[in-house]
Amino acid sequence: MFADLDYDIEEDKLGIPTVPGKVTLQKDAQNLIGISIGGGAQYCPCLYIVQVFDNTPAALDGTVAAGDEITGVNGRSIKGKTKVEVAKMIQEVKGEVTIHYNKLQADPKQGMSLDIVLKKVKHRLVENMSSGTA
Repeated sequence: MFADLDYDIEEDKLGIPTVPGKVTLQKDAQNLIGISIGGGAQYCPCLYIVQVFDNTPAALDGTVAAGDEITGVNGRSIKGKTKVEVAKMIQEVKGEVTIHYNKLQADPKQGMSLDIVLKKVKHRLVENMSSGTA
């Protein structure tokens, strides 16, 4: 899928299936698409959408949502990158930008809401941090 992917980071999605997709968004007059992102290297193997701001290209399109994992920008993998690096990748593009993503398919019948899933991922990451990091 990504031409520059030359390594693999093992990911644990807690057994939750994901559905990949991509969306092309036209940037607004401020060169923004209207999302905030979290996670990323060095402590989190994935980057995800934290918030989609109202009345922005991402909100008006409606494809991506909070909790979606970002996997690439304009066909380039973001694996191993920090959220600052990914934000710069998005900002450097003028006009249209394509965001590649995974949607987590949590099963509410099993009590696995997206909120619970993300909290479990957060706790697993915190458990693996040294006391000097936190």
